[in-house]
Amino acid sequence: IFYGDEEYDPLQGKSGLNTSAQAGVNYNTDRISGYSSTASLSYNYLNKDIKELSDRQSFLPENSSLRSKNSFTGAQGSHSLKLKSEFEKNDEDKFQFYITPSLQFQSSLISSISEGSNSIDENAATNSLSSYSSRSNSLNFGLEMQTGVRNFGKEGRYLLFNPEVQLKGGRGTSAESTRTDFLSQGAAESLDLLYSSNSSYQKYDLHLAYCEPLVEKLSLHASLRSLYTAKVVGKDAVNALDSSPNDYYSSYTDTRNTTFEENLYLEYKLKDRSNLSLGAVARHIRTNTY
Repeated sequence: IFYGDEEYDPLQGKSGLNTSAQAGVNYNTDRISGYSSTASLSYNYLNKDIKELSDRQSFLPENSSLRSKNSFTGAQGSHSLKLKSEFEKNDEDKFQFYITPSLQFQSSLISSISEGSNSIDENAATNSLSSYSSRSNSLNFGLEMQTGVRNFGKEGRYLLFNPEVQLKGGRGTSAESTRTDFLSQGAAESLDLLYSSNSSYQKYDLHLAYCEPLVEKLSLHASLRSLYTAKVVGKDAVNALDSSPNDYYSSYTDTRNTTFEENLYLEYKLKDRSNLSLGAVARHIRTNTY
């Protein structure tokens, strides 16, 4: 799902039994003269079941021992539906054109239960129980284009423009409950929270490249690139008992990156199909995080 590394995932790094299914349809046509187009619709399903059980005994100084018992049960199910199309010019000797838009929807469910107990010299010390569940949906739109002209006015000269746009958005809800009993002290700690999460991501990448042949085997290359990304992740927590806001476990992050890059270099073609390049690169990067 889109939340990925932003959303807590208790199943990450754990192996289990995986069940997957995939289906799709594809349509190709050359109805427009000189161009080919493709449209595809695909569906993916993934289910994961995890069960773990451990019993560990550690021998401590002064002839004492610590025994730890832990069990974990988790499950995850995700559904993904993706629509993608491609439109491409077949003969790119003079004019190049390629565009591919895509749209993907994904839904995911995660649940887990973890239990543990510790005992020292067969005397119960602590018991713990935690549970977690989440539901999230995401929508991802992408657009990539490659266009330009080649061999105009002179063999080997070209001017290419490659823009790329990516927009993502996601929402989710989750519940977290933990309780630890300190049996030897007669005390307990517990936490019951409900979360509401939302996120967005934007990417705008523009790339302009130009090549000017100077003499045989020697050409001058120049390129400009502008990249902007913005990522916002918000997570609001409330106490499950009375639905009161919990600012301590709430979070909000807004990160924006802007990059400009300029390339200018001379390229000489060698006999063995390799190239020798000499030039300079300037890169300007600005990052704002709140």
